[in-house]
Amino acid sequence: FQQRPMMFIDNVLGTIDSPTLAAAITTGEWTDRLLGKSEMVTVPVDGVWVIGGNNVNFTHELIRRLVPIRLDAGVPNPEDRPSETFKHRMPRDYVNMRPDLVFACHILIQNWIDQGRPRGKAVLSSFEDWSEVMGGILEAAGVEGFLQNLNAFKANMDEEDDTARLAVQMMYQEFGPRTFTLNEFVKLITETDSDELKLDIGTKAKSQSGRRRAIQEFVKNKILGRPFEVSSPYGQTKKLQLEAERKPTGYEYKLRVL
Repeated sequence: FQQRPMMFIDNVLGTIDSPTLAAAITTGEWTDRLLGKSEMVTVPVDGVWVIGGNNVNFTHELIRRLVPIRLDAGVPNPEDRPSETFKHRMPRDYVNMRPDLVFACHILIQNWIDQGRPRGKAVLSSFEDWSEVMGGILEAAGVEGFLQNLNAFKANMDEEDDTARLAVQMMYQEFGPRTFTLNEFVKLITETDSDELKLDIGTKAKSQSGRRRAIQEFVKNKILGRPFEVSSPYGQTKKLQLEAERKPTGYEYKLRVL
């Protein structure tokens, strides 16, 4: 078997919900059937998992296994930045600088060893040894803030989930099982009495096109394809998932009961 030191999943959209991935990340080994054969194999799982995407959502069982890194260029279209704004040309410079970067990491580790290998203060559940060692290395070098963005990341995900669930509840109450257009949903959202929903979905944008674009992005990134539990008018709980179908006049949406 070919073992990879890193598994990189890029260009992710929507929500990652995979109990299998959650188990693979935390287990020391994985047992499964070999593809194309009636043979069970057990392989070690000791690589680094990296997931990249724009406004990616995670289920709670995956959030507690994450070290979130948020990249914010501070401009609306970071891909349009001129090359002279970068101190180094990526990835060429970083490939060429790899020996220097590895040597710098060794210096940080040796500094930590010389200080008696102090344990870091922040602890990541299921990765206690790793987080205490990594936090200790950084704190010994005077670098604070390791894992401090995790709670804020969790809180932000909870807030976005609550807003998305409220939006799906409104869809269900207004449209039921029938198909509807984005314009119908925009009208529903802009006429709602919920200030919280207006603020979170961006309907306070100055222009009508800006409001429509903000709501469209919210539906695409936070609602589409995700399962939500909502209450029916009769007090029953239903699990719904929003689906989209492209038509000549634009997308049509429909809530499917799971």
